[in-house]
Amino acid sequence: MILTYHNIGNGNDKMWVSLDAFRKQIETLHEMGYEVVKLEKYDHFNPKHVVITFDDGRKNILDAIAILKKYKYPFYVFLVGKNIGASNEYLSENDFDTIKKAGGFLGWHTWTHPDLTTCSYWKIKKELKNPYGLTYLAYPCWKNDKRVRKIAQHMGYKYCRSGNGFADISAGNMSLDSMFMQEY
Repeated sequence: MILTYHNIGNGNDKMWVSLDAFRKQIETLHEMGYEVVKLEKYDHFNPKHVVITFDDGRKNILDAIAILKKYKYPFYVFLVGKNIGASNEYLSENDFDTIKKAGGFLGWHTWTHPDLTTCSYWKIKKELKNPYGLTYLAYPCWKNDKRVRKIAQHMGYKYCRSGNGFADISAGNMSLDSMFMQEY
């Protein structure tokens, strides 16, 4: 299973998982013998395979890195381009090395986070273009369709995460299913 987190810390909505709850979730994965793997090794038919991902590129996920590093677990951070370094709330390019040194990988979450299934061909291409050569993609709001997947694949994306009922398992790595993680 692929786990999708958004915010780590103290917040007032379902998008937040406290650092303590996150620690307990990761410890439970370890204690129960789950294998946290890179997307390249992920087999969705293997019930013990887990991939850990974070959406939106918020700086508060840096608090989770020490926990993941303790277990040497790989993880993925999907960035919204327009937000990179836009405020203290979001990761900046200076944070990228911290993520990589801790065993993390960067992925793209589009430039502005639109529902790609409602965008024109040219708008999709503009949203998927990233300046970092990233080949991991998380569809905003998990939404994707055959047209979006075809454009993403043509643009060089190798692993595209979906979920929340919007994944198309028959599309293989271009529409990987995921589970939205909450506090409990």
